[in-house]
Amino acid sequence: MDSPTLIPEQPLRVLDITTLFPSESQPHLGLFVERRIKALAELCKVQVVVGIGRFPVVEYHPRYRERRMTPDQGKTGNAEVSYARFLSVPRYLKTLDAYFFARSIHRFLRGSGGDHAPQVILAELAYPDGFAAYLLSKRLGIPYVVTLRGHDINDLPHRPGLGAHIATVLRNAAFVIPVADALGQAAVETGADPKRVVTVPNGVDLTVFGETSRESARVLLGIAPDQKLLVSVGHLVERKGHHLVVRALAKLEEDGGVGKPQLTIIGGPSEEGDASKLINAAINETSMEDRVIQLGARPAKDVAIWLAAADALVLASSKEGRPNVVLEAFASGIPAIATRVWGTPELISDSCYGILVDREVDSIAAGIRSCLSRQWDRGLIRRRAELFSWGSTANALESLLRRAVDLYLPLNQAVRGGPPELVKR
Repeated sequence: MDSPTLIPEQPLRVLDITTLFPSESQPHLGLFVERRIKALAELCKVQVVVGIGRFPVVEYHPRYRERRMTPDQGKTGNAEVSYARFLSVPRYLKTLDAYFFARSIHRFLRGSGGDHAPQVILAELAYPDGFAAYLLSKRLGIPYVVTLRGHDINDLPHRPGLGAHIATVLRNAAFVIPVADALGQAAVETGADPKRVVTVPNGVDLTVFGETSRESARVLLGIAPDQKLLVSVGHLVERKGHHLVVRALAKLEEDGGVGKPQLTIIGGPSEEGDASKLINAAINETSMEDRVIQLGARPAKDVAIWLAAADALVLASSKEGRPNVVLEAFASGIPAIATRVWGTPELISDSCYGILVDREVDSIAAGIRSCLSRQWDRGLIRRRAELFSWGSTANALESLLRRAVDLYLPLNQAVRGGPPELVKR
């Protein structure tokens, strides 16, 4: 008797919706989202729809002008990318953003002529992405999975009108996927079913970070072998705390005993704001002009060289989900001095990987002093990063998306009066 023929499993058709994604006009926005999508698109057929909020006149403001130059189409790896405009008033009427975003996505799907009929929706943030996914799920009769990255669960639920929307997203999602356990706990407290909350950490590109030796990086950058070098990476916004690192550096010099460390700040302004004046004031008031370099925004390959050359990363954030830059530092073999917020302690889970500090100058200065006074095992720190590849992240994500489709059974919505639900077959 002949053996039955095994039919290969077909790639899952995924509609990924996001308002956090790079483009030609905003190349540094949401790079971690793009990197995860690239890895997922190796396993699934992924169509990305990127929401671009627009409002007449406002888009000519310097902070938002890049939006006008966003293309209509693009590609990242194997994933097709479409940029969909939707009505959004900056700072006002935020409860309506998801409705307009969902309408824009639905219009795109109708215009594609069925070429992008998805089996499951993946939302990259709880809001507006997640609520748009909830609305589309009801309309299309397919499940959705939502990612939690930080501010969407530790900040947005406390804003007027958004708490109820986000609670709805969490209650009705097939799975809630926080990038850190701390965010998952916040999701449960906001209404998510604990059985549907599964942490899937972000990965790190091990082929970019850690490929250059410390010695080679310092030769490339013209930095002396014995020069102490700290790096602070992130958008130039207040919550990243670059200004606090500058003042901590001045505190170190005032107290003495660690030489004259140099600080390099890598990052540029964003739509969230521009803290350049705050940073420059800290530099000028502490007379650190000859010790601080501001590079502006730089591509990943340049950041990788600076991290390879550095003695440590300093991250003085007030908010973080699970900061990718800490993993990038680990991949480069250097420790991180970071504030103990949300998912950061999950990365610096042992003192052999770095030092956790409070978000105030004396504590940051003490952390830097302790760090520069120790010998660190760069190989051990690198191995910590090797636990978090983008490939392993994509495998875990693809498995959850398949489970969402397999467990999903549409009920008679006319009778139930709600979205389709999950049942165990």
